[in-house]
Amino acid sequence: MVDRSKEIAFKVKNSLKAEIMDIIEYYGCVQGTVHGLFIGAEEPYFTIRDLVTLNIIKCYYKRDMYDKVYELFSQPDNIVFVAGLIRANRQDRKIESITIESGSRMKVAEQYKKGDLLKFFSCAPDLLNGTSLEQFMDELRNDTCELRSGS
Repeated sequence: MVDRSKEIAFKVKNSLKAEIMDIIEYYGCVQGTVHGLFIGAEEPYFTIRDLVTLNIIKCYYKRDMYDKVYELFSQPDNIVFVAGLIRANRQDRKIESITIESGSRMKVAEQYKKGDLLKFFSCAPDLLNGTSLEQFMDELRNDTCELRSGS
């Protein structure tokens, strides 16, 4: 029989902590850059820097997922997607951690290559309306500024 006392104690601790700190939990995904790997911790985790908020987020995983986690660190500047159970502070919505379960996804984002943006426009050839990309972007920015100012 497997001793599950540590697992149960961890769940109880997290439940109590959630009640005290007003933590919300939901399933979601975060995109960020790989930051640190802590394999010696009691519960192994790695950290990513969220691309939106620039906050460091702890990503907990099961030890049998190590090979998949290791792939995320294949390049020091990898951008990764991590999905799982997100724990966030209810008041400011700051993400505290993500628990990655066996069926959750962890993936290295594809690297941006020169010309990728032009591929997007080639799938919608009439989008530019005969203008150059630079002119189109300038017009788009001007329209957005006018909307913001209420003109």
